[in-house]
Amino acid sequence: MGCMTPLRGAALLLCGLVLASCGQGGNRAVQLDAEVTRADLAIMVLPADELGRLADGLRLGRDDSGRSSNAAAARQSLDPQDSARRLRGAGRVDGYELTYSSPGTLSGKRKRGVVSVGSSVELMQDAVDASRFLNKRVNDYERFEGTVSEGVRLQGASTFAVPTIGEETQGIRGTVRGFGLTLHTTVVAFRRGRIVASVGVVRVDRRDMTAAATRLAITLDSRIQRVLGGQLEEDPVALPGVERRPRIDPKPLTLGLADLPPGLTVAGEGYRRHGNVRSFLREFDPAAARLGSSQVVYLRSMTQIVESEDAGRLALRYAGTPKGSRHFARLVVTGVLRTDARALRVRPLDVEGDDTVAALATFRTPKARVAIVFVYVRSGVALGSLTAVGRAAELNPGDVLGLAATIRARLGSTT
Repeated sequence: MGCMTPLRGAALLLCGLVLASCGQGGNRAVQLDAEVTRADLAIMVLPADELGRLADGLRLGRDDSGRSSNAAAARQSLDPQDSARRLRGAGRVDGYELTYSSPGTLSGKRKRGVVSVGSSVELMQDAVDASRFLNKRVNDYERFEGTVSEGVRLQGASTFAVPTIGEETQGIRGTVRGFGLTLHTTVVAFRRGRIVASVGVVRVDRRDMTAAATRLAITLDSRIQRVLGGQLEEDPVALPGVERRPRIDPKPLTLGLADLPPGLTVAGEGYRRHGNVRSFLREFDPAAARLGSSQVVYLRSMTQIVESEDAGRLALRYAGTPKGSRHFARLVVTGVLRTDARALRVRPLDVEGDDTVAALATFRTPKARVAIVFVYVRSGVALGSLTAVGRAAELNPGDVLGLAATIRARLGSTT
C-alpha cells in the first residue's frame, strides 16, 4: 500500500533507504476466487503512459512495484500493530502496485519536482471488508498525525473533498519530515466493490496535486472496471529484473586493528539493525596509542549496508549537510559521551571525491573544549565511517581524514 500509507516508505527513503519494499510475486494467473486473479490486479494499476507528464523523468521502482502481499502491506502500514495475520483477519486477500520514482530529486539543489507517483489495488473478501479497510486507512492518517516512525514525522495530515469515484472516495494530504528532508504527499483512495484502490503523488515542493491525483484516480477506476468487465486484456507492466545481489556482511568491510596505528585494542564490537539497514560497529580503546599526531579518547568505525545505491547516495548527502552533520554530532555527544553539548559548532571538512564527506564538531564541557571528527565514505550500497573524539587542542582532523582512503579500500574489497 505504498500510495495509501507513505509514512514508513518515506521514512526509509529519508533515512537513506529506498521507498518501502514490497514482496515480489509472479504474474501467473493464480486464481484468488471466482472473479479476480493476481493477473487481473497486475493490469488494473496504472502504467507510465496513463500517468501523463507526472511520470516524465521517473523510472519504475523495483523495490516498490509488484505484488503486495499481506506481509508487505503490514510493513508499509501507518499502524505499527498491523501484521499479515491482522490484515488477513480484516479480509485483505492480496494486492498489487506500480510506483514510478526519482530518488535523485531529493539530492538535487532545486527543491522542486515529483519524487514518486504510483497506484495500488487491494482485493478484499467482500465489499463490507473493503469499506472498513478503506476508512481505517484514511483514519490512520489523522490518528497517527504528529507521530514519529523511524525518525520521520507525519505532519499536517488532513482530508479533502473529492468527487465520488467508485462507491466511496477520500482525499488525503500529509507532510513527512525527517533527516533534513521534507516530502508532501497527496493521495486519492476509493472503493470499487471489493477493490480498495489509491493513487499517490509525492513532491518535494508544496505544489497542489489535488486535480492531478483526482484525474489519476478516475483513470485507475476506469481500468478497474474494464478489467472486472473483461474488457481490458493486456500484459502487466514488466517489472525491473531482480538482481540476486549476494548478502553483504558489513563486518569485513569495517576498519579493524590491521588498518589503524599499532597499540589500539578493540573495546567492543557487534552487529546492529535499524529497519532494513544492517551495520557492524567496532569501538577501540585508544588509551595506549595515538592516531597519528592526535590523542583521542574515543574511536569508532562502522559500516552500514543499505538497500540500494540511491539510498546510499541520499544517506551520504544527508551526512554532508549542516543539519545532518550536526545531527550525527549530537548523537555522539548524547549517546556515546553521555553529556550535553554546550556551544556546539559544526563545520564541513574538505575532502576529495564525491563518495566522501567529513565534518568537525566542537563543543565545551565543564572541563575542556572537545572535538569530534567524522568521515563517511560510500561504495555502492555500503557506507563506511570513522569517528574520533578528543580534546580540541589534541585532535588533528587530518589524522582522521587520512584514513578515508583506507575506508574506501576496505569497502571496495567486497562490494
